[in-house]
Amino acid sequence: MKLENQGQFDELKKDDIIAVKWNQRSDEHRAAVRKKKIKESDPHFIGHYNMVEITRLNEVVLEVKRNIYFNIKMYLDGESTALEAYKIVG
Repeated sequence: MKLENQGQFDELKKDDIIAVKWNQRSDEHRAAVRKKKIKESDPHFIGHYNMVEITRLNEVVLEVKRNIYFNIKMYLDGESTALEAYKIVG
């Protein structure tokens, strides 16, 4: 299910599986290039994560160790390096 509004984010729970399509400016895209998972010319990288939490600053924390997160308002406004986010349902 594509996450398209604040209400859908508010319903997420810890360990929900989230797939995110990152653009080339993102740290996740650059890390995938370094690890040779994708080519530098690839326009996007899709990662999947077990969601950790939504912070009081309205950020989706996807991984604490590598500090992977995005701001929900920026995402909904099209200003985030996270281009698309999906909740994987089972």
